[in-house]
Amino acid sequence: MSKKRVAIIGAGRAGLVSAKYALENSLEPVVFEKTSQLGGLWSRNNDMAIWEGMYSDISKYTMMFHDHPWPEDSPIFCPSRSVHEYFKSYATRFQLMDHIRFETRVELVKKVGEKWQLKIVDMKDNSSKIEEFEFLITASGLHSKPRIPDIENSVDFKGILIHSSKFRLNDPLLKDKKVIVVGCSSSGTEIAASLVGHAKSVTNIFPRTYLVIPRLVKFQLSPGSDFRVLPVDIFVNRRAISHEHTNQTDEEKKQGLRIFSSLFPYQTSVEKSHPDLYVDLTRTDQEILISCSDYYIQHASQGKIKPIKSKIKKFESNSAVLENGMIEECDAVIFCTGYDLDLDYLDDDILKILKYDTKKYKFPIILYKYTFHPELNNFAMIGQIDGLFYTGVELQASWVFKVFTQQMRLPNKDEMKEEIENQNKRRINDNKSQFPNGKHTFLIDKIAEAGKALPDFEKIKTSDQHLFDLLWNSAINSNHFFMNDPNSIKIMEKIYEMTNKIYSFGKNDELLDIGKTAEKFSLNYHLPEGLFTK
Repeated sequence: MSKKRVAIIGAGRAGLVSAKYALENSLEPVVFEKTSQLGGLWSRNNDMAIWEGMYSDISKYTMMFHDHPWPEDSPIFCPSRSVHEYFKSYATRFQLMDHIRFETRVELVKKVGEKWQLKIVDMKDNSSKIEEFEFLITASGLHSKPRIPDIENSVDFKGILIHSSKFRLNDPLLKDKKVIVVGCSSSGTEIAASLVGHAKSVTNIFPRTYLVIPRLVKFQLSPGSDFRVLPVDIFVNRRAISHEHTNQTDEEKKQGLRIFSSLFPYQTSVEKSHPDLYVDLTRTDQEILISCSDYYIQHASQGKIKPIKSKIKKFESNSAVLENGMIEECDAVIFCTGYDLDLDYLDDDILKILKYDTKKYKFPIILYKYTFHPELNNFAMIGQIDGLFYTGVELQASWVFKVFTQQMRLPNKDEMKEEIENQNKRRINDNKSQFPNGKHTFLIDKIAEAGKALPDFEKIKTSDQHLFDLLWNSAINSNHFFMNDPNSIKIMEKIYEMTNKIYSFGKNDELLDIGKTAEKFSLNYHLPEGLFTK
């Protein structure tokens, strides 16, 4: 008897982990990948958003699936080429390669009876055919349709206009040019910083100020105490931090604000900060926006990056006219303005059910627990919202295939529709939040709970305090939800050790740059050569 087949669109992290769980659940995955390589965003030489020399801004412990840890000697922050190799090794280990059809584009998906009908185009000879599948997973990712704002007189500008997806390190076209970088999220700050010394000048224009944090953070739990140094994701993604209690005392709130402020000594000081980079953390009427770059603040404080809080109103032949009245001469503009979710291969009837709307770019689709829709049987979307990272897509895949193989049942349709309606109300009222689906820890635990993978924290707290500390007071990663795997506790112990390691710095160490701080790390922090050098 032949196995039931599941079509998986995309061979990035979500597609690969979906194929792995399909095989584990005795289904036959067919992965359609329109490029010649796996890895999605991290594939190489595919004109994608990752440039040569770029490093991840989350650590290898967040950037892993539970049963495929990085090699022990891997750097804590991985270069793009290593991330691609990680995916290749994952596909090889779990025998996924024979299930991937490269250079094959899914042109149209329809629901025909109980089957999913796909029109598939072989991009090598442009031939097409129709295939049917019992199950469908969309895993085509978030970074395939660059979003470029429509600005008046763009056609009259004589210089270079590109999206960040086309940026390349040390691009000769940008050498000694006056470059404007639009946007201050992680791609904007990283690209602006990388242009210093290569471009003639770097101007960063943004409508909202982001607090810019380096990959490694140095902090004290209380004044005068020993320092701790952590990768930013290990610092932030702890349940002990995220699950803040509403009954905090005023003193506890002050301590939390002091620790948080200490991570941004330049931007939270009205005396030190450039006015367009200053953030008053005592204000309660603002959303705190975060981006990650090791050298952006250093360059901005030295005048090597010119920050301007505004928007481009229109272009002239050799300049940009801003909404604040300033005119900035420029030879090139790089738009670090994000991406729209591209689901154009889905039939209009399906898109209507999903309430697909790219104008609501933070909520382009509405799903139950970001994964299912009650009107679309045997269908799931994996990795199609921000903030999931590797843990989230693995939890989604594990849950999806339990449902597909009837090991689990979804709630009744009315319950699912109620959540979808609540999501839709949020979409109407909020289209600008950086993390509209909530903090990473809340988002991940929500999906884990739906898939019956969430640890019983109260029970563990009474029976095994150390295990509770590993789960609650250390950074969340995929191993938290697959503790039966023999390596999970070992990896969790490494993260816990990292979280609790203390450092005794000298009296001048407040002036340390991130590179010198990194030199004081233990062997657990094997850093890539040159990552923190100027």
